[in-house]
Amino acid sequence: LPAVLKAMNQLPNDLKVVFDIYGSNEDPQYWQECETLIKAAPAHVKISYRGGIQHSEVTETLSHYDFGVLYTKNENFGHTIVEYLSVGLPVVISDKTPWNNLEEKCIGWNAPLADESSLLSALIAACQMNQKTYDIWSRAAFEFASGITNNKQAVEDNIALFV
Repeated sequence: LPAVLKAMNQLPNDLKVVFDIYGSNEDPQYWQECETLIKAAPAHVKISYRGGIQHSEVTETLSHYDFGVLYTKNENFGHTIVEYLSVGLPVVISDKTPWNNLEEKCIGWNAPLADESSLLSALIAACQMNQKTYDIWSRAAFEFASGITNNKQAVEDNIALFV
């Protein structure tokens, strides 16, 4: 999250951005770093911490946004990424997930952790996207996620993990 907040704070002045953060903040030292970055945000970038939400509220909550951002050091599957895509949100994620070549698929960006400038570039590209292009990417994200969530073999494989 700190890398995302630093990138948000570098967005050009002509981009008006609302970035809401959801989830728990269980590590006080980590969250203090995040709060410092949130307070340093320029006026054209509004960053808010919204706390945790119930699983039953995820789809409704996500439907109010245009993009999902999950820039983590390690994601084993990325269920949150699938949740973003399933409501038509293109994503900005790190290169440490199983989801690759997102820009080629018009569903998002893989920003390498070793190159934070790529994160800033991805965020700028997302913010500058026109409506026609966004509609294409949103539809592609939804269709991509549908291919995953409607894959009966994948569902059975996941169930088998817990049986």
